[in-house]
Amino acid sequence: MAGSQLILHTLMCNVQPVDGSRRGEFEAEMNRKVKPLGSLGQLESLAIDLALMSGRTGVINHAELFLFAADHGVAQTGVSIAPQAVTAMMVEQFTRGTAAINSVCTTTNTPLNIIDAGLLNTVNHVSVIDTAVARGTQNFQHEPAMSEAVALSSILAGFKLIEHHISKGCDCVLLGEMGIGNTTSAAAIMAALTSFYTSECVGHGTGVSDEVVELKVELISKALLRIDDISDPLQVLQEVGGLEIAQMVGAMLASASLKTPVVIDGFICSAAALLAVTIEPNVRGYLIFAHLSDERGHEKMLSELHAKPLLKLGMKLGEGTGAALAVPLIRSAAACLAHMGTLEQVGLA
Repeated sequence: MAGSQLILHTLMCNVQPVDGSRRGEFEAEMNRKVKPLGSLGQLESLAIDLALMSGRTGVINHAELFLFAADHGVAQTGVSIAPQAVTAMMVEQFTRGTAAINSVCTTTNTPLNIIDAGLLNTVNHVSVIDTAVARGTQNFQHEPAMSEAVALSSILAGFKLIEHHISKGCDCVLLGEMGIGNTTSAAAIMAALTSFYTSECVGHGTGVSDEVVELKVELISKALLRIDDISDPLQVLQEVGGLEIAQMVGAMLASASLKTPVVIDGFICSAAALLAVTIEPNVRGYLIFAHLSDERGHEKMLSELHAKPLLKLGMKLGEGTGAALAVPLIRSAAACLAHMGTLEQVGLA
């Protein structure tokens, strides 16, 4: 086993499954709270899931959003209405505090970490964390998006970043992304790792025409023919993935290995989750899916992941906006299980 693959194997071995045997214990604790049974609806199941992840009841004090940005070679084929330069331009907006994610993070009191996971044109700003292993991917219409070494090193970079932040007190990891062309990569990952037709996975992304959607379907279908083992998530990542997607896979492995919940944003983040869960199925127990994106394919991808999203707002922006909007729900769910009084305490038991 090569060095990088050995490291990945070690990371996977550190991910332990959530202790499902304690679900009844936490459900009973929730049922003793001062409220009618089940009256908090999905908040109750969310609170129990959070307790299972960490192995205890407790509040979420230090949720942080990690926005991974990288460029995609496939953007050169016209799969997006936006030019490739918009990736770096949006990162500049993040640093200035003028993007949608800045507004949402401010109102939900969520720290924003801007990650350069592989920009072609770097953004020199004190708030940008550079974890890039490469400067953009290759155009997967003609060749693999990245080498095996770059894919594995990118996963490791994402792992180390999140491991560091959790060691400093982060207790809930939120994932977001930015990368012109990454909806095409996400659709390709979905088509490779599920039984859905490529046409069911490809949507209009930033608002492209039906003709461009057809181009994306054809482009992805041909690229997937190059993959020797379509069930191998690392091969899929290498052939059609993105550098930000690879680092998000590492972020999920790190969070799960440290029993920390991970909040998944939309379609692209869910594709990274699909990769992570295929690499190490135990990761699934630590994932919370923030919202149902309006991007075609997301509902089917969520069904593949057996996920019930918290929100349905017709959003498809990315950036982690859905994840950040879910923070108050997640904090509230954890607080209810940790701090609500019991029926016994008020003499109603």
